Amino acid sequence: MRIVQVLKLCFVLLVVIGAIACSPPAVTSPSAAPSTFPSSSATLPRATPSTAPETGVTTPSETWIETVQTSLAQTLAISPNQIQLKEVTPSEWNDACLGLPQPDELCAQVITPGYQATFSTPQGDYFIHSDRTGQSVRIAEPSP
Repeated sequence: MRIVQVLKLCFVLLVVIGAIACSPPAVTSPSAAPSTFPSSSATLPRATPSTAPETGVTTPSETWIETVQTSLAQTLAISPNQIQLKEVTPSEWNDACLGLPQPDELCAQVITPGYQATFSTPQGDYFIHSDRTGQSVRIAEPSP
């Protein structure tokens, strides 16, 4: 009789442990306040990024700045030395297209941490959306 009681207790313990192990983990999401584009940007893109959560990364590295300057310089066919960083803010984009999809382009709907930046060039200011590495860069319409 005692063996039956021990077996019942073991069975109940296994069921409880199995239920705990199979339950989904608690998920919390950081709140994000919307950020705004520079005030001189009436023709900026449709998507508005949100401020990046506290990740410890508040400013881009020198490598990021150089990478984005080089990308913009190649696009504009000018020297990177003619491009100056005016403003940069950490952002989270709602898609892999960094909030600037091309016509008929499908973008993965994934949160992409990066930066929103304004660069000054001889052709005017350019608004840049980038990932954190600077390897993915999208250029918004320049301001007049």
